[in-house]
Amino acid sequence: MTILDASTQAAADEEAIQEVVDALNDLPAEAQQQVRRDLVAAALQYKQRGKLDPLLHFVDSLLVTARLHRDPEYVHALGAADKATIDGGGLTGTETLARAEELRKSQP
Repeated sequence: MTILDASTQAAADEEAIQEVVDALNDLPAEAQQQVRRDLVAAALQYKQRGKLDPLLHFVDSLLVTARLHRDPEYVHALGAADKATIDGGGLTGTETLARAEELRKSQP
């Protein structure tokens, strides 16, 4: 790997990191809290039991979240689900995400 290749890879990594951060920042507060809990749980599974699978699953989930964040239909559905919560729909963060996914799937 050349210095130029390493520099290009570092820039791509930073872009990917920022995409995940932006996607997480746009999640409802309850979902952000759940992400933090899931990270700690996965880290503890690895630290205490040597299980790597929970960490790998967590990383995969982050990448899926970032990918969905780039999907305009999903973002629209998430916004609609958030509006339902604000308007008194009483959905939790997890229910909001599930509802957003249902709305995304129902789009023609």
